[in-house]
Amino acid sequence: MKVNIDRLKCLALFLPHVIIYLFLFWISMYTADDRSNYIKFLADPYDSTRFEILFVKLGQLLYNLGFDPVYSLFSIQVFAIFLYYRLFYLVNKNQVLMNLSIASFIMFSVFSNPFGIQLRFGLASIICLTLYTILNKKKYYFLFLIPAFYHYGTIPFILCFLSSKIRPVIPKKTFVLMFFLLVFFMSNSIFLLVKVLGLGDYYLTYFNGEEAGIISITFLFYVGLSILNFYYSNRKKNIFWLPFVGIVLGVVGIITHINVFYKMMLPFVLLAVIEFLKGNFFLNNKSTYFMFFYVLSFLSIFYYAYMTKLL
Repeated sequence: MKVNIDRLKCLALFLPHVIIYLFLFWISMYTADDRSNYIKFLADPYDSTRFEILFVKLGQLLYNLGFDPVYSLFSIQVFAIFLYYRLFYLVNKNQVLMNLSIASFIMFSVFSNPFGIQLRFGLASIICLTLYTILNKKKYYFLFLIPAFYHYGTIPFILCFLSSKIRPVIPKKTFVLMFFLLVFFMSNSIFLLVKVLGLGDYYLTYFNGEEAGIISITFLFYVGLSILNFYYSNRKKNIFWLPFVGIVLGVVGIITHINVFYKMMLPFVLLAVIEFLKGNFFLNNKSTYFMFFYVLSFLSIFYYAYMTKLL
């Protein structure tokens, strides 16, 4: 049997990251924010719940199989981490080790929230980007119903993705104009829209205008990455607009102080990372960049421990 040396390298270099992540996730089971709500739900998934239908059904399946609630949640994250690394492994075969080192770094730092606290949205976003990467035919687009009904926060990304299939690129000047128009419209109409939709009390708490007071590290990372993506597309008259949509959500979140817009950015941030890695930016001196991000990924573990209240 032929041994794939590249896969063995990836396993040897990044299995420690997976083990460390799962270990930290396990020992933070009763310290991280919102974790107790998941455990409580998985202990009795037939009780009334605010969770989306697919997560409820998954919880009920694990419950019927006799899984302890802690083991149920842990099993879900094992699947999430596998899918996450698989996504980055497939992005660009010319720089696999670089992709995985960056994946490890941002998992413990920029994405520590969806990997440590907002677990449903984290997995739903990973599923979205996995489908985005592998689906090429319209007849399979119905599969996006999976992340949509696992967490409703992915719906804006899915709708934008489907729109991008109609017109994937637009002139840069048009993009800039639409950016400001969208920010203005959403900032001034969001509260009216929430009232018209008649959302329940739980969802209204996301739109009370008091949750977000500071600019998140994810947004700062996203802005910097978007500037790089915009710069490297500078020679083109048109731009692939989908990876930049999340900037609109982030800016609206800053203006309105509504935290949910930061949350809905996540799939767009992941897409921005993937599109950046597709550009072969790291092919020159890739060993140097790899060592930098590989070391940085281990240092960022402390940030994850801090975010899950282990430090």
